[in-house]
Amino acid sequence: MKLFKLFKLFTIPLSVYPANACLSFTSLLSLLFCADALAFSFGTDSGELTGSLDTTLSYGQMYRMESQDKNNDDINTNDGNRNFSKGKMVTNAGSITSIFKLRYGDYGLTLKGRGYYDHQIAKNRNDYFKNSMTPEPAQADPYNSFPKKTREQAGRKVELLDAYVNANWDVFSLPFQLTVGRHVLNWGESMFYRGGVNSAINPLDLTTYRMMNYNLSDLKELYIPMEAVSFNLGLTENLSMEAFYQWKWKETVLPPVGTFFSETDLLADGANTAWADQAPELFLPVRDIYPQAIQGSCSVILGLFDPCNNGLTGLAPGVDPTGIVRVAGINPKKKARDDGQFGLSFKYTAQALNNTEFGLYFVNYHSKEPILVGDMGGYQGYSMLPLVLGQPFWNGQGLGNILDFIRNPLAAIETWGINGGLLMAIDAGGSVRGWREYPEDIRMYGFSFATEWAGISWAGEITYRPNVPIGIMTTNDLVADLLYQAPFAIDTNPITRLIHGGDGTAMVMGQPMTLEDTLYNYERVEMFNSSLSAIKFFGAGLSFDSSLLLFNIASEHYRGSSLKYTGYDTSAPVSLQKAGLVTRRIAGRGNRSYFEGGTDKDQISRNAYGFTLSFEGTWNNVFGLTLKPFIVYQDAFKGNSHMTGNFIEGAKAYSIGMRAEMDNLEAEVQYTEFWGGGMNNMMRDRDNASFNVKYSF
Repeated sequence: MKLFKLFKLFTIPLSVYPANACLSFTSLLSLLFCADALAFSFGTDSGELTGSLDTTLSYGQMYRMESQDKNNDDINTNDGNRNFSKGKMVTNAGSITSIFKLRYGDYGLTLKGRGYYDHQIAKNRNDYFKNSMTPEPAQADPYNSFPKKTREQAGRKVELLDAYVNANWDVFSLPFQLTVGRHVLNWGESMFYRGGVNSAINPLDLTTYRMMNYNLSDLKELYIPMEAVSFNLGLTENLSMEAFYQWKWKETVLPPVGTFFSETDLLADGANTAWADQAPELFLPVRDIYPQAIQGSCSVILGLFDPCNNGLTGLAPGVDPTGIVRVAGINPKKKARDDGQFGLSFKYTAQALNNTEFGLYFVNYHSKEPILVGDMGGYQGYSMLPLVLGQPFWNGQGLGNILDFIRNPLAAIETWGINGGLLMAIDAGGSVRGWREYPEDIRMYGFSFATEWAGISWAGEITYRPNVPIGIMTTNDLVADLLYQAPFAIDTNPITRLIHGGDGTAMVMGQPMTLEDTLYNYERVEMFNSSLSAIKFFGAGLSFDSSLLLFNIASEHYRGSSLKYTGYDTSAPVSLQKAGLVTRRIAGRGNRSYFEGGTDKDQISRNAYGFTLSFEGTWNNVFGLTLKPFIVYQDAFKGNSHMTGNFIEGAKAYSIGMRAEMDNLEAEVQYTEFWGGGMNNMMRDRDNASFNVKYSF
């Protein structure tokens, strides 16, 4: 059990996204030569006062080793994929991390800070214009740069991490430890997968993890310290109680838009616009109007309805020259409130069961991961009746006139849908707002154990959340449903409403949405998570002086919901709203939309499973070096998680590498490959090779 507890300090979830001042290499070497002068420790002769400063310098690079899959090119998720061609350096980063500790009697102070600089993100252009994919807009301007927020988050940063004081006392003869300030809590027994006890408490810094090429021994760096007061009280020799209260909320830091491992262009820093790149076939004739709208020549559109004069002035900024439609602006995130996050835990060591430790947990917390929320931004709507009537412009484009309406009303209504539907959807897109929001007051109950048996360290946990929020629709299905139903929701004319059967609402995520409503893309469900881990330490054998084998299997289970919602079939006649309503499954981890050809099998499963297997060997004194070859293999072998869960069925990855250590110097090379999971696995073309070097003093 002691071995497992040691690993707990150095491991955290890997599967959040499937794996994995300016410091040039020259400047890093210059720092290494003077490093010993920066490290120090001190103390009084009595030992009552002690202090130390420990620093780690790190430098690393990563390169893309696989070309872009042209089918992995969704417009609202693809900036990171388009920005880096095969062989391109994706990160070129240096960092410095220092920890200062001061101890006086029963009191302590800990301060930890970090600064990093990634020249590739902070200063360089990317390969957006060099890849062979079809040109389309990106979140950055110009497209071959990185958004300002991305440069701020992933390019350069100096931050204070830990900053806390602690004290050890006896309270009524019971041992009591108090910690106040910014610190990381380590609860539960989960290792490589989210959904455990610890994921309810500590957000993750995925940007730093990817940028610095951290290995297993560095994974503790992923936890973001939280402002909190926590204590541990020993009630008996075998029973203890822990509790915490956090007074400041923080979110998980997703890879910013445009970085190599980013999987979203809407829910991470750097997002600004949502686009639709596959307009319905019925809307294609309207593309003839785009150049006029973009060039400001709307005056050529004559007749009863003139987009310039009748209010559709959002056309020009709403349409990209390639014909791609702007469907929403992405506003700044709305943070969860700071108060209301707390937890209680009891640990009991059963001596009669080989000193097995059991844990019980309760945590009330706010989501660390975002949900997409949106509204119409005060958009008022327009009467669609003029678009049904004959107009010289529409007739000139071969799109029909009033005579067509008299001879064949249904055909004319389709014409109305073509002419008015997309035009007004484009106009509405100039007002629609989307933003990141973080649902609050999620409850988590947990149970854990840790023990030794048959020479193996075992640990496991089960958590239950009765009201966890999960995303309902993929981004593309959300965009398509809004786009196709725009005429029904926007139309303010009772005559045309009677014709198409609309009632001034759009059925989105099973919710009737009006121009005044806010759209929340989530549902609260019951969720169970489980994790079982085993660690085996081997002595000399298989040519190694020692070796270590680690296995972790985890699962997710959803209850308390049908996991279905009412959507809109975009192949239905545009003239009849009710004919398009269909039942769909809630979106899965792969974010694969029905609009792009996804099926029920691509969406969420009731149960999902995956495992991680890691092996590391050690060769001592190889020309004065300690060499540690390693391999890590991950397999999501059954079921799909919700959109921010762990598993995409069939998705696999492995990392193989070598670590060399000599005194305080460490270097590592690593190769990572992703495959499996089909179109659902957005990481399937992100194979990469990396190296890094670290010096600690």
